[in-house]
Amino acid sequence: ESFEQYRKAPLIGEYADPADFTRWRDLMEGQRELTGFEVRQLRADGKEIWIRETARAVRDGDGPIKYYEGSIEDITQRKALQQRLVHSERLAAIGQVAAGVAHEINTPLANISLMGDNLLDLCQEPEVRKLVEQILAQVAFQSRIVKDLLHFARPTTQQMEPGDLKSVIDGGLALLELPD
Repeated sequence: ESFEQYRKAPLIGEYADPADFTRWRDLMEGQRELTGFEVRQLRADGKEIWIRETARAVRDGDGPIKYYEGSIEDITQRKALQQRLVHSERLAAIGQVAAGVAHEINTPLANISLMGDNLLDLCQEPEVRKLVEQILAQVAFQSRIVKDLLHFARPTTQQMEPGDLKSVIDGGLALLELPD
């Protein structure tokens, strides 16, 4: 905003919280200077802003305060950026927690899925097979939820790259050789 707009709607308005004025006054009474006092204020046009004040009390010797002088800086944009940064940091922390939870859930789900597949291979009873298939359907459903949680936590863009198919197959065969 231009200086002319500030003149029409001056910065010097009311504190958004009356307790802030009391705090400012008490600070000024106790010392001669106040540096970097940040507070919400209502401009004369009603707009709420953040200001940073630097002020000093001018006294008549050791006597009472004659007047105050200082400067006021509008720091509304800086405060908004700080709030967005804090919000971003919180989202990042939530993402890290979500990734950790997803990992902890994925491991048992993978084990349940492998055991269910083995049961299907070994069992011929229709009732048992139906129950195992229901278990596997629930595992697949939960796995999708975990996958969505991971995607929320750490959205990634997938890239196709050439790979060594033989090493992937060898790794899978090595898993099959593990004891039950």
